[in-house]
Formats: sequence, structure tokens, C-alpha cells
Amino acid sequence: MSKIESDSEWILPNNLKAVEGREKNKGISEVDVKSDFGSYRMLLAGAKTEDSLIGQHNCIGIRAQVYSQILVATVKIPSTRSFALADVGCGAGFVTAAIHERYPKAQIHGFDIAEDAIAYANKAFAPIEFFVQPINGNEPLKQKYDLVHAMEFYPFTRTNSLEIHLSYINGLANSLRPGGTLVITAANTEKCINNNLSEIQNQLSSTLDIQIVQQPSYQIFRYIPVLPLANMLTAIVNKILGRPGSRIWLIKNK
Repeated sequence: MSKIESDSEWILPNNLKAVEGREKNKGISEVDVKSDFGSYRMLLAGAKTEDSLIGQHNCIGIRAQVYSQILVATVKIPSTRSFALADVGCGAGFVTAAIHERYPKAQIHGFDIAEDAIAYANKAFAPIEFFVQPINGNEPLKQKYDLVHAMEFYPFTRTNSLEIHLSYINGLANSLRPGGTLVITAANTEKCINNNLSEIQNQLSSTLDIQIVQQPSYQIFRYIPVLPLANMLTAIVNKILGRPGSRIWLIKNK
């Protein structure tokens, strides 16, 4: 299996914590909002969203709302259902909060490695509970969940390492309740889980049921919130404009 590329090693939990530590040691005037951790620190300190540049690091505002609609349409869980959902790599919690609006009866937990992001999320989006936890393929989540959600989560979107992808899929799938679903969304980029689709299916098909679907364009789904039609139009636009598009992975234990 492929090891992680040297220029992607920064996504490993220990390396991210080191970056966070360096950012925390800076004076507030020296904080780099172009980094995730700097943006989170400024947001927690009371900076406006535009000044913290949080929109460059997290899906926020109308984009988060549209994404939550796409998720609901894709997983087909009724909005009235009571169930447990984990949002891993949740950042400052904007998408988590948008999902909670769609599923008000769900027990929702957000997980992220960034302490300032989690502090902000717990302050801004109660009663959702958020936890600081470096996510890896070995440490289990707080409990078992009916839905584990990972949107543009670095281990799936910043490396082509098959070893990393398999480890995180297996680790997160182990946190599913019987019949539960792991949802991974990832843009088709140079380094992402989508590039290992065939090999992942070959290696995990005996234990996991893996379904891949297209993620519709935010702009299209916002105005045409009908999943089959939005997907069809997205495919046409992507082909015309040469856009890579995004995929949604739906994974269940067999």
C-alpha cells in the first residue's frame, strides 16, 4: 500500500497539532488567518467572518445550507427521525449546524483537532456538542453512530495514500451502528480518495458495501433542489467547462 507523500505529511494529527501550537504562541496581531488554525483563533476572538477568512477554510452561509440539503437528499433519512450523527473534521461547526437544522431530533456530535474551532462551535451552535479529537484510523469516536459524515476531510482530500484512505475508512466504519452509513464527500482533485476508488473497492468489498454518487453543483442545486435533475445538469456543465466535480461515498458495513 502507498505511504503518504512527503508533501502531504502535514495532514497527520501530530503535525497538525504542532502547527496549531505555533499559531497559538503568536501574538494576536501576528496570527495568520490564511491558515486554518489562525482563522479559528481570530474567529474565537470575535473577528467577523470576512476578517477571519473562515469562508476560505470552512463551508459557511448559504453554501453550508445548500450542502445540508444535498446531504439529506442523498442519504434519504427523514427529517423527523431521531438518530445519532457524527461530523468528523467539522471545523468551526457551520456545516454541522446546518445539518442540525435539517435533523432537529438527531443527536449530533462534531469532532475536530482544532481547539479554537471547537471552542467557537460550542459557543455558537449549542445544543450541538463538539469535541476536540484528532481523528485517525485507530482511536474510536465517542460512541457508535447511525451516520458518520466527513466533508472534505483532509485524510480523504489531501493525499493519494491508499494506506491512509483504507485506515480512515475502516476506522470510521467501526464507529457505525448496525445499518449505519459513512458519508465521505470529496472533490475530484490531484490528491484525493477518488483516485483510489477501484483499489479501495477491491480491498474492502468483502466487508463494506461502497456506493459512489455524484455531488451536484451548489449553484445548480440551490435553484433546482431535485437531486436527479441537479446531478444531470451538473454532469453536463462539468463536461462543458472541464470541471472535475465532486463525489459522495456512501459506505455501510456488510
